[in-house]
Amino acid sequence: MSLPLEGFEYLEDALKLQFSEMFRPRAEHALAAIRSVHWDGTIRPRVIANDANLSRTRDGCYDQGQNSLWISPEGPYPESTFIHEVAHVLDSLAISGRSSCTVFGRSLEGWRGAVVFKRSYAWLKHLEESATVRLYGCGRWVGQAKTSDTQDHVEYLLDWGELSARPYYQWVAIMSDDRLLLRQLNRIRGDLDGITVNCQWAAEDFEEVSRSLDGVFEAMQYM
Repeated sequence: MSLPLEGFEYLEDALKLQFSEMFRPRAEHALAAIRSVHWDGTIRPRVIANDANLSRTRDGCYDQGQNSLWISPEGPYPESTFIHEVAHVLDSLAISGRSSCTVFGRSLEGWRGAVVFKRSYAWLKHLEESATVRLYGCGRWVGQAKTSDTQDHVEYLLDWGELSARPYYQWVAIMSDDRLLLRQLNRIRGDLDGITVNCQWAAEDFEEVSRSLDGVFEAMQYM
């Protein structure tokens, strides 16, 4: 891996960490995994990252308007959640702004195409119309019947922002070969049985997505 280009800064410098003493080592663990996979381009303005008690169904969130990222200390996989939310930061402050660049634009479209044509995405589209669903994500059951809430969650998982953040997290976990993140990924990722809403991709379904992410970050000169 080459040295970062002149004028680039690390993600740690762009994030103003205000985590509690108990949570900070978990955030630093996640940041170390990210750093082992790619360098970070200049990200401004500075994003405030802290741990907070969120609603029962939310383990983390990123608010671009407030330049803030929150992780719930009560969530089952805070390291993985932190990486997922960092993906939203990168998408909003680094990736989306470059979509007009010809080389990067082609890489970004390749990533989107790889995501859309995978079996995991096809199941989500199928479940969007299904009458029966088991909702499983982030290590726990959220519901067992197709309700307006579960329908909303399926649509949430199909939002492009989420279709960007979830593969980024899985890519970092795999590329970093971090044992903790891989254990968490295996817990989060389940079998695609047609009636389970799953947050992540099956291993064989993710290879092309992973290669496309390589292309995106190489085009940005982050790798």
